[in-house]
Amino acid sequence: MLRVINLPSTGYGGYVTINIDVQELALGSLNTVRLVGTGGQFHVDLISAGYILPRIAEASNFEEKVLTSVALGERELMKTQAYYSLKDIADPNLTEEARAELRANYLFAEYGAFYVFDANASAREISEIAGYIAKTDYSIEDLMRDVDFANTK
Repeated sequence: MLRVINLPSTGYGGYVTINIDVQELALGSLNTVRLVGTGGQFHVDLISAGYILPRIAEASNFEEKVLTSVALGERELMKTQAYYSLKDIADPNLTEEARAELRANYLFAEYGAFYVFDANASAREISEIAGYIAKTDYSIEDLMRDVDFANTK
């Protein structure tokens, strides 16, 4: 099954199309695909051997599949939570300046709450958190939905 992902391209005024064979990824034969947008838009990282690490994840599904997963021990859950920041434009505690910053950095911010993975995480930390997520019910289909969410405009 081939999945097409369209990412905004600032250099060409349109979109860059990337094809990912989902079956190869699930079987672990696709080693590394890293998709990183521009202008603060991290769309998704697929880490080696089929590990899945969303850089941006729609909040309700991510909370259900990962952050409340019984598959993770307390330490693993706390570490995972430490690397994801909740962004919600509807948060009543946000100032108008903070809302404007969210809109500028995340073009899809109006479409609902989402989590953003720490952009400063090291390769070791990314691998560790991806390993934790691999223990949960978060699937390649969830990842593709999160890619679609992050590409909503």
